[in-house]
Amino acid sequence: MSVDVINQDRAALRTELLRILRGVLRDDVATDDLDDDLPISEQVTMDSMDFLDFVIEIRKHLRVDIPEEDYAELVTIQGLLSYITAQIEVSESSSPHTQGGN
Repeated sequence: MSVDVINQDRAALRTELLRILRGVLRDDVATDDLDDDLPISEQVTMDSMDFLDFVIEIRKHLRVDIPEEDYAELVTIQGLLSYITAQIEVSESSSPHTQGGN
């Protein structure tokens, strides 16, 4: 997979994560201006229940398993992007369609 494809995928994933976040917060939040390296909760008004709702919506929309012990990795947009990208790569590499064959 080329760097351009990976970057496009990450950009699309970031857009989707921000869409989910806006839906959870139900506010007119300027999510496009979020700094990917700062904790999300420091940039928007988000309590622990909002965070849990956000994780649930990510799991539902992106179909990734996120165990509770991994929540600490999800506090920044960058952390979310890295975590979800890794989960998708693991899922794709274990798919029967990607293992030697058609």
